[in-house]
Amino acid sequence: MPRRRPVSVGWIAQLTCEARGARPQAELTWWREGKEVEGTTETVLEDGNLTVSTYAFTPRAEDNGKSVTCKAHHATLEMEPIADTVTLNVHCKYESSSNKLHIKTFHDPLNLSGIIRIVGTCELS
Repeated sequence: MPRRRPVSVGWIAQLTCEARGARPQAELTWWREGKEVEGTTETVLEDGNLTVSTYAFTPRAEDNGKSVTCKAHHATLEMEPIADTVTLNVHCKYESSSNKLHIKTFHDPLNLSGIIRIVGTCELS
């Protein structure tokens, strides 16, 4: 799967998973919090040598910290599927009074850098 980048509430996020060199091609499945996901897309490229599976979804605030896993299984191999898991880092904005927004500021006590970093997280109440 790609670099672990944050995703944003309300914006479509796409995760991709690749299996290369399997003949016949590997079966790729997506799992979210231990449950198989439906509605993914799969493409076979390079004369059947590369299988790419894409999982597109719209993150919600409550998805923060949840896990998404891609599993590659090959029918001729007697082994557990090879898996890669990502923990979702969901960024959100304050939208209604039912959400709580927590702001923390971090700065250099001596202010040598001159930079103040503000980090906001949201929770559903």
